[in-house]
Amino acid sequence: MGSSYGEKREIHVGPASTQEIKGIQVLLKDLKSLQQEGGKSGDLKFHLKDGHCVKAHSLIIKARCKRFKGETSYPHVSQDVFNTFLTCVYTGKFKIENISPLTLYPVYLLALDFGLDDLSSTCEEVMISNMDHNYALVLLQEAVASLSLPSCSKPNLIEKENGNGNISDGVNGIPVSGVSVKSAIKKLTLSPAIAPTPSPRQLGEDMRFKVQKIVDTTITYLSENNPSGLKRNTVFLSLSVETIKVMLDSEHLCLEEEEVWRCVLRWAQAKAGVEAHVSLWTEEERVAVSQYLTPVISHVKLLLIHSRVFAEEVEPTGCVPMALSLERYRTAALSTFEASLSGNGELDPRLTPRNAQKLFHSSLIINNERSCLGKKLQEWHSAQASRVNNTNWKCVYRASQHGFAAGDFHARVDGLDGPSVVLALLKNNKWICGGYTDVPWNSTKSPKYITSSKSFLFAMNPTTNGVPIQFPVTKKHFAVCHDANSGPIFGAGADLYISSNCSTNSDSYSNLPHSYEQSGGVNGSSPSGGVSESSPGSRSRSLTPNSSSSPTALDLIVAPSSINKKGKSSRADNSINGFAFAPAYHFMLADYEVFVPSN
Repeated sequence: MGSSYGEKREIHVGPASTQEIKGIQVLLKDLKSLQQEGGKSGDLKFHLKDGHCVKAHSLIIKARCKRFKGETSYPHVSQDVFNTFLTCVYTGKFKIENISPLTLYPVYLLALDFGLDDLSSTCEEVMISNMDHNYALVLLQEAVASLSLPSCSKPNLIEKENGNGNISDGVNGIPVSGVSVKSAIKKLTLSPAIAPTPSPRQLGEDMRFKVQKIVDTTITYLSENNPSGLKRNTVFLSLSVETIKVMLDSEHLCLEEEEVWRCVLRWAQAKAGVEAHVSLWTEEERVAVSQYLTPVISHVKLLLIHSRVFAEEVEPTGCVPMALSLERYRTAALSTFEASLSGNGELDPRLTPRNAQKLFHSSLIINNERSCLGKKLQEWHSAQASRVNNTNWKCVYRASQHGFAAGDFHARVDGLDGPSVVLALLKNNKWICGGYTDVPWNSTKSPKYITSSKSFLFAMNPTTNGVPIQFPVTKKHFAVCHDANSGPIFGAGADLYISSNCSTNSDSYSNLPHSYEQSGGVNGSSPSGGVSESSPGSRSRSLTPNSSSSPTALDLIVAPSSINKKGKSSRADNSINGFAFAPAYHFMLADYEVFVPSN
């Protein structure tokens, strides 16, 4: 029986998602065509760099750009940059591969100005992820230029073309001739090496916050990536005076003040075209350099510079006021506390050291309170390299992020060349321990010992003045052990064994001293010998953190013979000089990280 005329029937038109995708593709194509033919139908004219004009459709601009207030004069923006921005406005597409990194910042500023948040977020993400020394310096220069501009005297004006081709404002429709009042843009004296991207008017608070974030991010990057090398970077040497001031005043600049001075002096010399050492300057060269040093020298914390450096490298420039020189020597004669106080008894910011350089980037274990451990590890690494080393370290593995299983550790660390540092944080404890080795990690089906004469273990107890202590390898043929079923292993005891899934079991342990020992022996004694060189994983694990006869996990104690029945150290004093990790005490980890050199 046939269906009646009014009966509902199913109409097969293919998957709805397919139809939607086709419709979206056609819509985007049409919008792209509309943008390209804006010169014919566009009713909004934007005035750009070099006298170029680009037309757009006010309905689309208003619908897509939530902060658009009618400003149409952008004499600092090139036609290509503005067209790139408009493509995203019309189509929502932004092809990163077709954009030069140097173009991203002006597009980013336009996105902020117009309120196109998805585009500004994308630009910010790409700029940060593509950071290197030169790009960071260029971004810093451009961001500082954006923050330094005066307010614009031009009123908000929506320029539309009426039917006669004349320009009228979008409010009253009154014809005006040509372009209205031009934006007052401050002319910055900059090196040709860097082309800044100013904004046509003073940034709003939201925009200033975003741009300031770029400033902070670039300075942080430079501080974490061999900041001492700035004085040899040609882009740094071409920065503007204003950019140098911003860098010096930033709390994100982490560098010893002597190095800060040397970077600034080298910058001023490059600007003045003077290559000779300060002790060899002629009077003309001294005057030339002082033109650049004088505006920025007050931003250097000269009172913190070592007396020898001050006398040999700072004073000879002739740029230090006599009163400041006298204050510098008076400060050096006072105690640190007395010198740090200003006349009203408050701390003098000129005597407040800059934040310590963070050598272990993004570490969740070495934070600001534990920065001394990072410095000490760098010092020990330099000793192994037999030279002063400015290595910066990058995190290649973090258990809490990548997984605590042994396979997760080996997947990210195995085969990486060069030295590595393992940082471990005990669960429910403030102890930090770990190890350094100059040999790559690897996976083997059965445990295999690897020889190294440069490996060492370390520990730090924040309750005992936070002094890091080192345990050099004494049995180099058992320095580290490779085992696919375990995390990092140091020593044949094992002196430090990190188990698979160490955050949920107590199989990790330390049998120090065995293959590692504090210099001169534990408490001045010889190594205790420990167990034989058997597989680390086969070590008896009868002691647990919950055992009444066991000390706190990985507690630092004296030689094993001095442990009393309650598991406490019988050592009378609180000195940690002769202390070592307790042998065979098991523990769980809250997290552990592995770092390798980034430069």
